[in-house]
Amino acid sequence: VFQADLYFGHALFGLCLRRLSRRFELALNFEAEAAGDSGDSEDSGDSVKLNDLGMQSMQSERFANFVEMLAKTNDRALDEVLSLGPNVLAAIRRQTDAIFGKGLRDELQEPIERAIKEIEDIEENPETPPIAKYTSLLLDAAERGELRMLSVSLEAKERIMMDALTFGVFLQDAEDAQVSRTLND
Repeated sequence: VFQADLYFGHALFGLCLRRLSRRFELALNFEAEAAGDSGDSEDSGDSVKLNDLGMQSMQSERFANFVEMLAKTNDRALDEVLSLGPNVLAAIRRQTDAIFGKGLRDELQEPIERAIKEIEDIEENPETPPIAKYTSLLLDAAERGELRMLSVSLEAKERIMMDALTFGVFLQDAEDAQVSRTLND
């Protein structure tokens, strides 16, 4: 359940990050139009590459400042970025269920309730903290096959979380494409 929750959270973060990125791009375009800057450069290819690295660093700093400014304002911009419709949440939940399996919370609930009851009934070793007993009982349930456990390496966890971020970003792109198609029809 923990890994599935992490995946879900990372997908939401990717989605909101993409929305913030889009809003930032709009602000930059508006700023460029207001300044009358066309963005054309007459530099050679090598200096453009060097400038691109410098520009990326500058844009990253500007993006961070933009997000901070957005968080401090009282307008609805941040609310719009963070608003999540039922279709978006359902899509992320379906993806999470497809990867980790459906019904994890229900599956976990029965061993948790049994562990709580056993801890309350057994007072034989007061030196053992309740969390240790609880963990032991949950691991026993996993060994009996009553509870699915996911044990992966740190690298695999990182790949799973990067997949979630990417899913969130692409989900926003898909939502944008759907809105665009709806407006064009």
